[in-house]
Amino acid sequence: MTNIIKIILLLFAIQLTLNAYASEPLPPAIKGFCDMAFAGLIAMKGQPFNATEALDPKLPSRRILDYVVEGHYAYLWYEHGGYRYHQHLVKFSNTKPYEVKASYVFDATTHKDIHKLMNDTKFLSSHLSNQCGL
Repeated sequence: MTNIIKIILLLFAIQLTLNAYASEPLPPAIKGFCDMAFAGLIAMKGQPFNATEALDPKLPSRRILDYVVEGHYAYLWYEHGGYRYHQHLVKFSNTKPYEVKASYVFDATTHKDIHKLMNDTKFLSSHLSNQCGL
């Protein structure tokens, strides 16, 4: 098998993986919060969204980076595009009415894993916000 065919097969496998992740159904608490807070207008991880002020009216302005549902709470980490790109981490009750317990806003983080982000109390306390980008 030539190198070019190997590369094409690898790219095809990566695309299938990304599509499978992007179409993975959201847990009920995350879907419920997104439906309530954003009328469902949020892109799944890896999907296109309006990351800058050059807006495409067919794309949402927010995209999920990651989420966790544990115990009585759910956490949603998402990016918010537009004029000033930034990220949010929202902690909310995982049952209706999905009451927001804490909201953090930041331009960037070195964390690539939501659990590490959630446990970085020093970083989060310096980015506590009274709004969650709704």
